[in-house]
Amino acid sequence: MNLKSSEADILMSEQEQLNKLLLEVSQSPTIDCGDYASAMKYVTQICRAGLDVARCSVWQLDKTFTQIRCLILNHSKGIEESNNTCTETDYPAYFKALREKRFIVADNAQVDPDTFEFKDYLQEEHIASILDAPIRQGGHIVGTLCCEHTGQIRAWSPDEQSFVGSLADILGRALTAQDRRQVQQSLEESNQYLSKLIDERTHHLSLAFEQISEQEKMASLGKLVAGVAHEINNPIGLGITTATHIEDMTLQISKAFQEGTITQSQFKEYIEVVEEGSLLLIENLHRAADLVKSFKQIAVDQSDNSFLEINLVDTLNNIVNSLKAELKKKHQTTIQLNCPKNILLNTCPGSIAQIMTNLLMNAGIHAFPEDQTDRHVSITVEDQQTQIKLCVEDNGQGIRPEIINKIYEPFVTTRRSQGGSGLGLNIVHNLVTQKLQGTIEVESQPNQFTRFIIFIPKTLEPSN
Repeated sequence: MNLKSSEADILMSEQEQLNKLLLEVSQSPTIDCGDYASAMKYVTQICRAGLDVARCSVWQLDKTFTQIRCLILNHSKGIEESNNTCTETDYPAYFKALREKRFIVADNAQVDPDTFEFKDYLQEEHIASILDAPIRQGGHIVGTLCCEHTGQIRAWSPDEQSFVGSLADILGRALTAQDRRQVQQSLEESNQYLSKLIDERTHHLSLAFEQISEQEKMASLGKLVAGVAHEINNPIGLGITTATHIEDMTLQISKAFQEGTITQSQFKEYIEVVEEGSLLLIENLHRAADLVKSFKQIAVDQSDNSFLEINLVDTLNNIVNSLKAELKKKHQTTIQLNCPKNILLNTCPGSIAQIMTNLLMNAGIHAFPEDQTDRHVSITVEDQQTQIKLCVEDNGQGIRPEIINKIYEPFVTTRRSQGGSGLGLNIVHNLVTQKLQGTIEVESQPNQFTRFIIFIPKTLEPSN
């Protein structure tokens, strides 16, 4: 009675030891870290220690279930990687047992019907008993955990079989963790590649957008040049005509003087012509100089991003004077400016010049149907203490409802076939909201009007 109790205590002690090892392995971070090689080393080491066997190895089945290859061998001399393979052709009984049995339990491995085919190998390594448990993943056998006992024949207990089976299941878990890690790494690499690709494409698009924006700015400056050139022709032409008339009169009076035939009435007429012509010359030259000055200021403003204190009415007058000839000649459109005097802004005049040029030229090109003769654009400014309200309104055909919510998007245009870039209003929106720290709204009624309402602070924050 005492002997049986002692044997039961020993068995209980062995079972508790194996359960303790299983708990340790199942809770180890090595199993779920995604490193299958480390997990195999760890599990085979625990298996050898728990069962006190000479050799423990992990094998991998191919997808056809006709070949098995040794991945790692843990024995008394250490841990080594092995490429030994076994095929179903050479070992059909073993492969049959692997397919059909939960465990391969060969107490006497050299004569067991599942393992006798390995007799030469078993004798060479002095292996007496084998206990193999299949490694499963996703319901399929993907390998085996093999325990080899040397020396005397060993009867594998149910607890030992359960222990090895549990370790094999844990290896399946480790294999899944490795697959998950590989998928995560693949996703991370793909995300990094896509992120890099997006950054590159975004950079290229930004460069292209900047180039097109610069072309748009140069195009608006070109329109200013054309308008100023047309406007300046009038005073310069009148000046040339006046100067030519004075030159002719001077030649006539000089000839009469040299011939001694000059009369008082001739000299009086000459003086009157010179006086009147001089006034006309001065007036037209001043007018031409003012136009050139306005153009120079607008050209400088549009290319200058610095902050300055400006008188808004002067800036708007310069812009209107530079564009009104172009709008009148090409688009039969007149401009009216209503702006209080002495509104001072600490702002970026270049951005204001670009905004107004784009809005006015956009109105001239897009606002009016071809058969409309009364074409008018008004600019109205209100002083609202810390900000100004600036309205640009035309009496044209309005903006179609299906496009009004898209007008600030880049490359949206109704005149692409006529060379429209679709960037004019996008540039306006970006300049108002980003550069000038303001807001822009649009109101439109079909066949009545389109009104852009801009609010910008009188003083920009230095950080911007």
